Amino acid sequence: MGYAARYRQQNSLFTVYQRHHRTGGPPLKLIKGGLDRRFRIGGCQLAVTPLDRPPENSDAVVKEEDTYLVLGDEPLVIGSDNSYETLIDEIINFSPREPGTVLVQHGTPLKLFAIIHDLEQEPNWREAWIVLALMNVLRLTREYPIRQLTLPVLGQHHGTYSTTRFTHTLCNLLETQNHGIQHLWLTVARPELRKTVEYLERRV
Repeated sequence: MGYAARYRQQNSLFTVYQRHHRTGGPPLKLIKGGLDRRFRIGGCQLAVTPLDRPPENSDAVVKEEDTYLVLGDEPLVIGSDNSYETLIDEIINFSPREPGTVLVQHGTPLKLFAIIHDLEQEPNWREAWIVLALMNVLRLTREYPIRQLTLPVLGQHHGTYSTTRFTHTLCNLLETQNHGIQHLWLTVARPELRKTVEYLERRV
């Protein structure tokens, strides 16, 4: 059975568990069960799922934004309420956000806006900003806490960051940074799904 047929049969879901850093901990363990490919490490379960079919039960969802908060699909109000007065106050007192920071919009689920673009620069994204934003996301999962997180490939919706490079960076940070995540859904564009799973398999 070809990959596409197996992919549809398995309802477009791959579950992976992250592995330990090369300098410590047992290697990632591959568990074969049906058509799933699972990788186990620590307490974090990472599932690769299509970008257009995100899970519905996350505690928080990460979105990418720019320093002026204009790239999003909806008006962004940061604060404990989304009232008209809050919106006016945000506009009057607005100043550009620092790349690498993460803003929290309260709601169900929480929305975490990763500031990884500066439209005044070319290119408008940097890998260092993406790494810093990921580190701040992991920090926030401890502070709130966030147990179930949906995360897209940052730097790709409005940039050209490599899915494989992002997955590599994410795995390394999960291995080395403290976080509160139990389940992480990595949402990936459909053309990149197979490549992402194959990369994770090679890390065994």
